[in-house]
Amino acid sequence: MNTISQVSAFIENRPGMLREILGILSEEGINLRALNVAENEDYGILRIIPDDIEKTMRVLKSNEYLVSEIQVCAIEVPDKPGGLEKLLEKLAADNVDIQYMYSVFAFKDGKAYMVISAKDVMVLSKSVEKNNIATADKETLGIR
Repeated sequence: MNTISQVSAFIENRPGMLREILGILSEEGINLRALNVAENEDYGILRIIPDDIEKTMRVLKSNEYLVSEIQVCAIEVPDKPGGLEKLLEKLAADNVDIQYMYSVFAFKDGKAYMVISAKDVMVLSKSVEKNNIATADKETLGIR
């Protein structure tokens, strides 16, 4: 199973904060392949798949953001009604415990991609292999 790096940043939950952090990344020439924001009353978690992981980590740390990098899987989903549901049916049958998921910005050859973080990446990996589920690699997503 191909995995890709996801950068997570803890950000203050206030007006303009997301624009501020995205502005910093933009000024540094960092392009995003996927983005997800989860929030509560006081703070948020920004999860991104940038085109340059190392540079993104360096830039965010130098701007005093608390960041982490984890491995996630970008799974190919047919871009048609029911495509995601059928994928989730296979993963559920194999007891994959999905922590969260979000979509990738790009589509290629009639395929969409969902970024999936599972509680146990080995269970996810076995299910992906067993069900011949295609995953995106760095090249497919335009990641250096």
